[in-house]
Amino acid sequence: MLSVLKRTVKDLLRYDALPETAAIRETIDLQNVDGQPFCPSSEGDLIYSLITKNNFKSCLEIGIFTGSTALYIAAAIAPRKGRA
Repeated sequence: MLSVLKRTVKDLLRYDALPETAAIRETIDLQNVDGQPFCPSSEGDLIYSLITKNNFKSCLEIGIFTGSTALYIAAAIAPRKGRA
C-alpha cells in the first residue's frame, strides 16, 4: 500500500518538459557554460506556465545574468503582445 502511494506521489510530482519551451531549452543548452547561472528547465517551465495560465501581459524580470529567464518570459507574453 505504501509503495503504491509513494509511486503515485512521485508520478504526480515528476517534471515533464513543456513542448512549447523546447526551443528555449535547446538554446540555453547550447549556450550553457559551467559556472554560469542558467535557469533550470523545470523553473523556466514554471515561469512560462504561471504567465500563460494567468494571462499576464506585463512582467518584470530582474535576471540572473545570462538572460535565460527572460527567454521564458518573452516566449510566454509574446502571443499576447505583452511587455517585459
